[in-house]
Amino acid sequence: DTHGHAVGDRVLVEVGQRLRGTARKDDHVIRMGGEEFLVICQNGDLRAALQAAERLRLSVRDAPIRVGERVINTSISVGISSREPSTPNEDNLIATADQALYAAKQGGRNGYHLFNPERDRQLRAHRDAQIRVESALWAGELELHYQPKIDALTDALIGVEALVRWAHLA
Repeated sequence: DTHGHAVGDRVLVEVGQRLRGTARKDDHVIRMGGEEFLVICQNGDLRAALQAAERLRLSVRDAPIRVGERVINTSISVGISSREPSTPNEDNLIATADQALYAAKQGGRNGYHLFNPERDRQLRAHRDAQIRVESALWAGELELHYQPKIDALTDALIGVEALVRWAHLA
């Protein structure tokens, strides 16, 4: 974007060619859109996928791209997902790889991240709980109550706790 669309397009073509040149003969390189590419490795071996991610990353990072008089340094982030029971079809596999890519970008770019099904389950459960609590708030299901804190030895009031109770209207 910094150098304009024509230069950006040329950089994308070069990155695609490098990815294709680095991928193994049975792998597939697909441009998803924008600056996102998908590499489908036919070998389901996780170690091979990590090695492929590192090869892909280095193929772009270690050789600047020349477009006319410009020399452009680039880097890539890689999201890795493997076919497991939690990713039974291609749409799920792509979605989990995309989640891993997002995590790689958040980690500072120019790296890779492996999709973790357990972490994904935890994030989904947390997000679902947030949605339920927000819905309860808007539905008026949360009630504020105050509870005194009493010193057991002197019977003196030493404070108050504020409690929120969820009155499920289901």
